[in-house]
Amino acid sequence: MSEVEEVRIGDMVVAFDGRVLEFFGQGNESRRVHAATIENLHLSGTLLQIKVRGESDTFFEVDGDDQDRAAVQALLAKVRP
Repeated sequence: MSEVEEVRIGDMVVAFDGRVLEFFGQGNESRRVHAATIENLHLSGTLLQIKVRGESDTFFEVDGDDQDRAAVQALLAKVRP
């Protein structure tokens, strides 16, 4: 089993274990997405857009400062092929 990497920003937790990207918090339902189904991940400012094959886009607000967003970007880079 791979080690789970997490980024915590306020009420939000983003985790990736090498196969599944997970989002928790922000008053939303938890969201799990297998990396193989992700067509695009795009973080622009504080808005993260996730395009999953066969689904509507999902959006998350990434609060925090530049350092927090850089940590999320680094985690997302591991998800991308």
